[in-house]
Amino acid sequence: MGLTRIVEPASLAVSLVDAKKQCEIGDTDTTHDDHLRRLIRTATSDAERHTRRSLITQTWKLSLRKFPSGDRVYLPRPPLQSITSVSYVDANGATQTLSGSVYQVADDSKPAFIEPAFGQSWPALRPETSEALAITYVAGFGSTASSVPAEYQNLIFELVAFRFMNRGDTDQQIPRHIKWAMDSLRCGAMYDYFGVKN
Repeated sequence: MGLTRIVEPASLAVSLVDAKKQCEIGDTDTTHDDHLRRLIRTATSDAERHTRRSLITQTWKLSLRKFPSGDRVYLPRPPLQSITSVSYVDANGATQTLSGSVYQVADDSKPAFIEPAFGQSWPALRPETSEALAITYVAGFGSTASSVPAEYQNLIFELVAFRFMNRGDTDQQIPRHIKWAMDSLRCGAMYDYFGVKN
């Protein structure tokens, strides 16, 4: 039971060239390229975790023991791009794939959720099964850095520059203005998907 990223982003959320500019490193200076790429990945991970969003296209699997009592199943780490599959373990222990006609997707919500379509209801699940329900979906703003909104890129740039300038100094705390930026971009409330934190 939980939330697992099963396909990682294929590209960086900001370009190495732009990160070098932020750190005031010349285009032709490749000395720090590997280190900057690591900083970009770390900053992106921090930004996604704190804002509870997906930046570059990635695939997630949400596993639950049961359907929620309110019928809505929220999908962490928006924005949602598409639902790949909804599978479940039926009362007899067989794994089934739920037809798309049984549920509807509210992708204008942040985070998005699925709920039964009109006149439909969720199927019975096998009790005491840790992954009785599994929803696989694709999330993110797009597949390249150009699709990531500027405010998220600016946050990553700030984190990269701060860590690059203060490398080796373990006592440095992230500046308050960066923390404020993270908080301002956070996706709504902290949903508890039966123990799955967004």
